[in-house]
Order: sequence, then C-alpha cells, then structure tokens
Amino acid sequence: MPEPDTLILIHGFSAEGRPGDIDQIYGSLPAALRTLPVLEVNLGRYVSLDDSVDLEDVTLAFDRVVAAHPGLLQHGFNAVTHSTGALVIRNWLRRRSQQPSPLRRLIHLAGAHFGSGWAHLGRSQLARWVHLIGQGSDERGLGVLSDLEFGSGWAIDLHLHFLTPGHAMLADYGVLEACLVGCAPPPSWAALPFRYGHEAGSDGVVRVAASNVNVTHLRIGPARPAGQVDWAAALASGSAATALRTGEGPAAAFYTVLEENRPASVSRPEVPFAVLDHCAHVGSETGILTGRQPQATVLRLVSAVLNAQPTDSAAVCEQFAAATAQTYARVSTPEHGLGASVAPFGLGTLGRAGRTLQRQYDPHAQLIVRTWDHLDRPLPGCSVHLNSFGGTGQPQTLINDLFEDTHLNSLSSNTLTFYLRTHRYDPGDGRWQAVLPEINGIDLEIDAPPGAGGRVLVVPLRLRLDSATLERWIEPHRTTVMDVQLLRLPSDDTFELRPSRA
Repeated sequence: MPEPDTLILIHGFSAEGRPGDIDQIYGSLPAALRTLPVLEVNLGRYVSLDDSVDLEDVTLAFDRVVAAHPGLLQHGFNAVTHSTGALVIRNWLRRRSQQPSPLRRLIHLAGAHFGSGWAHLGRSQLARWVHLIGQGSDERGLGVLSDLEFGSGWAIDLHLHFLTPGHAMLADYGVLEACLVGCAPPPSWAALPFRYGHEAGSDGVVRVAASNVNVTHLRIGPARPAGQVDWAAALASGSAATALRTGEGPAAAFYTVLEENRPASVSRPEVPFAVLDHCAHVGSETGILTGRQPQATVLRLVSAVLNAQPTDSAAVCEQFAAATAQTYARVSTPEHGLGASVAPFGLGTLGRAGRTLQRQYDPHAQLIVRTWDHLDRPLPGCSVHLNSFGGTGQPQTLINDLFEDTHLNSLSSNTLTFYLRTHRYDPGDGRWQAVLPEINGIDLEIDAPPGAGGRVLVVPLRLRLDSATLERWIEPHRTTVMDVQLLRLPSDDTFELRPSRA
C-alpha cells in the first residue's frame, strides 16, 4: 500500500459563488475521504465567475499556491477534481509540472474535459439575469465559459498534449489518472426548457463521452504535397470526379489518414473510467460530489486509485470497467428507478419524447471535426457530411438518425461537435444493442464554402469508411477528435513569369 499523501480537492465552475463557508462546496466528502489513506485533505477554492478570468489564469494561481506549500512539491500529493476543476489540474500539468510530477494520482468526478452545453447557456442574457438575482453580480465567468464550450480549441489542444511524445500522463508525468461520471440528471430537471439539463447520456451538465479522457485523435490530410497535385489534369481526365464520387480511382489519393491515435494501444494504456447509476452532476441526494446516494461507490473507486501504484493501472481499469458493468446491469431491470425519481422522469420533456429511464443510459459518442488548410490554418465554414448512402452496403439505419446535437463553436468556426447515440436500449431483452453496425459504413464528405477561395481551389474531401473503421473511430462513452487538412490550390494565373520584351 502506498504511503498516505496530501489530497487536494478542486471544485467546478461557479461553485465559489455559493454563499457560506468553503466546506459547503464539498459537503460531507472531505470527512469521508479522511477515512481513506490520505495524510490530510485540503479544500481548493478559485474564482471562475469573474469575466476577466480564464482557466490559464486559474492555473497560474493554482501554481502559486502549490509553490507556497513546498511540502506538496517535495513529498507529492493527490487530487480529486469536480467538473471544470479537471481542466485546471490537467492544464497545470501541461504548463507548470516537472516530469515526473509531484502529483501522483488524479481522480476526476464528472470532469468537463470536452465541454458542457451549459457553457452556451451561461453566455446568454438569461444566465446573466439569473446570476444578477442569485449572486448579486452580473459577472458570468465568460473567460472560463469560453474554455468550456463544445469544440473549445483550448480544451482540445490541452488534452491532445498528453498524446504527444514525451508527454504521456502515466509514462512521462507518472500520474495515475481515473474518471468517474454519473448518467442521471436530477429528477427535478426533467422539465427544464433546454436539452442539456436532461440530455440522454449525460449527468445533466456533462456528457459521459465528454468526461472521458480516453480520446481518439485522427489526422486526415493530403496524401502528397500541394505542389505535386495537378487538380486541373485530374479534372480533365475524369479521375477527380470518379474519386469524389466513389473514393476510388487514380485521384483517390488526394487525402489519406495521417494518424490514428487510440487508447488501449501498446504505447498508450487506457485511463480507468466508470459510469455510475443514480448519479447526477450536482445535488445533495444524487450529486457525484456531495450526493448521499452515490457516495459509497465514489469512495470505493477513489480508494482503489489512492491504494494503487502507476504499475497497477490495468488492474484499476478492470475495477472501473466492472463498476460500469454493474451500473448497466442494475439499470436494465424493470425495477430501476422505483421511488422518488420515477414521477419526474415520466413527465415533462422526457415523457413527451417517450424516453424510458433506461434510454437515459444509452451510450453516446462525441465526434469533433476541425477543418484546416494544408498549412494548418483554420478553414471556417466547411460543410461536414456523413453520407450513409456512400458505402458499398445498404444501410439499415441512417447515421443522421443517430445524431442528437450539432454545435458550431462560437470562437472557432472551423470546429463542429456532433453528438450521436451508439447503442439503444432494447426493452425486449433488457440490453443495449449497438446501432453503428446498422449504418454499414459511410462516406465522409467535407467541402469548403462555395466561392470561399476565389482564385484558390479548396480540394474537397471524400473518404470512404467501412463499417469496421466507423466502429473503431466512433466508440461509446468516448470523444473522437478529427483534424482534417484540406488542400488549397491557387489558380495558374495567381503567379506568372514572362520573358521581358525590352
């Protein structure tokens, strides 16, 4: 068993805005954590509701606090984060930590790694009015909310940092990391007038897929340098049209998959990840941080991490996977949810949509597509289409039927986030059935806006994905980041060289 270390708790967005003592942010969790192998528990509190503060500022402020307590750097520490706190500590590792890090174990409770739909609501005038009434201030924390928006370039680059050589969380920083998240919004939120408060596959604030740091990163780009692409000749021969229509032929090599970085590879082990039942983002009854109902399970899994060494990562993964399996075994039964939580879920927007309690737990995935030119400059306004009729087989289900939300990032208009269902609960056998195999493959089609290039042609992308590739790239409870580079080809008259007649 490892020696007890100091444990730091880091809260989420806006938690510091609640009146009262700092202990109210964390409820009974600190006292419960003191029963585990910890030397002491320190409660973090930071400012997130100031419009001028972003997460880089919070990170630097955290680093100052750590530096002021040299024992943390000398003897090491562990951390438990909630929601936005996950981004703070991960960014501290990226910006400030040495290797190996003094941070030894990092446990995320509903970490908002790949954003939250509430960030969009928080930027609205309605949210500003609510804050004015509830907090005595018209500050909304716009700096932090920008980093929490779906498709935030800052957040994506943060997480991709740990996939680059020399920056692996476990192998290089020496940090054993784990993620826990619930999948049942507070019952009273069922009638909220916006989808993100009761979205299937989420805890009411953070999507299960967005909380998982087991991200897949794909890079798709030119198969050869732009200077070697003769688009005019390809058009004249007809091979370009063939390639764009079928993904085959001499011109099909315009684009290729440059990188496929997936978890569970030899060089990149999976991060332990668990989905809890009857667990919401916040709340005194079911909240993952302060809730009474899930606390025993949360403590059991947190204890598993605190009692483990980095070499035990695979064993901890198995424990967390078993917890997820137990969750789905419990919620698959007809008795699931009997009690106070049934009535609200049978009314309001959930009831009108005909969604059962089990459908709330349907596994989902996030697909984030970022478009760039071949020099890695943002290419905004592209249309991204997943064509179910492009594959060689006939689809049993159109992939469009699986999409539940699409979001264009307000600050990065080259970034689209798709949210789609990967499994559907079958009441006939009480199990979740995969629906992606019913798609039978797709064609990925990306085009620049008409006339966007002027004298510059942006070569469209057509990439055929068979069923196996689609299921490998889009996985339940996970986010996939797809970076696509499109060729920019200037017309022949963009630069001319003529002999002098003088």
